[in-house]
Parts: sequence; C-alpha cells; structure tokens
Amino acid sequence: MADDPKPGEAVQSPAADFSQILEQAEGLATQAQSLSLAEIVAKRHAEDRGWIAKWIVGAFLTAIAIVYLIIFSAAWLGLYDWKEAVSIALEILKSVLLPVVTLILGYYFGQGTKSGG
Repeated sequence: MADDPKPGEAVQSPAADFSQILEQAEGLATQAQSLSLAEIVAKRHAEDRGWIAKWIVGAFLTAIAIVYLIIFSAAWLGLYDWKEAVSIALEILKSVLLPVVTLILGYYFGQGTKSGG
C-alpha cells in the first residue's frame, strides 16, 4: 500500500487536509473579493466625476444661454444698440470660455499624467 505512512511519520487526518484546503480557499475568495471591490470603487469614482462634470458643464451652458438671452432681449427692446450687444456677448465669451477650456484641458492632461498615460 503506497498511501500508508512510514514508521515515524505523522499521520494527517482527512479532516486536517480539508480544513487546510478550506483556509486556502477562504484566503483566495477574500483576495478576489477585495480586488473586485477595488474595481467597483474605481468605477464608482469615475461615474461620480462624470456626473459632476456633466452638471458643471450644464450649469455653465445654462448660465451663458441666460446671459445671451438677456443681452439680445435688451437689444431687441432697444435698450442696447445691436453692435453694443454683440460686443458685450463677445467679451463675455472671451472672458469665460478661455478659462473653462483651460480648466478642462488641465484636468484631462493632469489625469493622463497621474495614470501614466
């Protein structure tokens, strides 16, 4: 019988083998769970950043639309000359659009540098 222990060897019960295998399986399951949890957290953070960015861009575009509506309504009512209204609108675009584009570019290039891309 090849499976019989030799004299002087410790005999290991099948229950001990099973508990050792069970401990290894629990360790692997915990490791797999922590990896998937880290992936879930990373995905959630990306979704949150996307949601926040959409709200900020939406608020920005809404504010610009309201300002333009007020300016061109005032020009249509005769409170401003059309040339003056267009000048004000362009000034708003120059003073607001450039910083926002710079912020967006800095954010995305900063994210690429952090992630090694």
